[in-house]
Amino acid sequence: MKKNFFYKKTINGENKKTFIFGIPFSYKKKTTDGYIDRRLFGLWKVKKKDWEKTYYFCAIPFLKKSFIKNRLQNLEKSFQNLAEKQLLMSQHLASAQQILRDFSVQQNKNMINIFLQQKNDTDLFILQNDHILFVFSKEIYLHDNFFIYNYFIRNDSIDKLYNFRILPETCDLYKEHIDAFKNKNVLLYKYSDRIGIIKKTTITYENDDLFIEEKFLGIENYEVDNGRKYTDIPKRKIISGITLMDYLKNETDEQQKRILKNFFDWLFATYQHPTEKDKLDGKLIDCNLGNVLVSEGKFHLIDQEFSVEYGISKDFCVWYALGIRCISSPYYEYFTELYGLNKISPDEPHPFWLENNGMKKAYALNQNLFNKYFTEAFLIPERN
Repeated sequence: MKKNFFYKKTINGENKKTFIFGIPFSYKKKTTDGYIDRRLFGLWKVKKKDWEKTYYFCAIPFLKKSFIKNRLQNLEKSFQNLAEKQLLMSQHLASAQQILRDFSVQQNKNMINIFLQQKNDTDLFILQNDHILFVFSKEIYLHDNFFIYNYFIRNDSIDKLYNFRILPETCDLYKEHIDAFKNKNVLLYKYSDRIGIIKKTTITYENDDLFIEEKFLGIENYEVDNGRKYTDIPKRKIISGITLMDYLKNETDEQQKRILKNFFDWLFATYQHPTEKDKLDGKLIDCNLGNVLVSEGKFHLIDQEFSVEYGISKDFCVWYALGIRCISSPYYEYFTELYGLNKISPDEPHPFWLENNGMKKAYALNQNLFNKYFTEAFLIPERN
């Protein structure tokens, strides 16, 4: 089979994979009662042999085509008046047709269709909503890397649809980024709304390695409020691993306790506060288990962009990792007793969730930055 930028691969004579630039784009798998067609960016279609079709976006079902048939069958049993049945039928059909039209419009915006039409290597693409912006080139799809493949999906904004487009070469965002893509091995920029400031993430490559760097834009307008700080994270190599939260899954109770004991022992020894024995370094303020990577048997902290100047207590660290209401781990009491710590209410607010007057001021002063990255203001050609 000849491989080019777009090709299909048949597996076991039935299942098929479609690849774009060497990266899987869709996977069609036959099952005993139909098939599953899974596509990049969260679009799925599941078809059963009884003609029932269900469409999913990011694992959330949004259209089930058998719904109309089943609804009409119920109506036929419930209503004898033909005119009333026809009215209800038309209403449901109109609703379903509108869903299909909306679905088609979204599909027409699908990124891959535009990729296939573009041949210019200097093109830059964006995915944008009101608090996230991705800027990238075709080069990103030439890297057969699990991290890159999942980066668009594994972000905190999949609940909002993105506006996808090619940047005009005359617009300000294109001019700001094109030289970096040409000369600095850049794969991706990501701009994230942090309430009053903006976090800029840069992913680059060197040989077969990927690197990530994070800095805050507009930070000069933020006055530290109650010790709460936002810190740039210097360039470092992206390592493969699994979060501690996922690592614990499918382990027995005793194994989970052993793993967590090793983690807290390492954490307390590595990030001890320099002057107070009951405190840890303030950059552990976001020490949830999803921000801990397990790689080759070692723990690594990631996403340490928040910190507090005064440090955090060990009580808080164990509570935020295990005891907060959204986690409610059964091991919280065990580890508070093991380390002789004080219990904290599961409803206790995180310090960064409380009102931040410094961030309010920064938001007012940084409006031009927010307009630049999260609106269409800088997408139009050659603004006056």
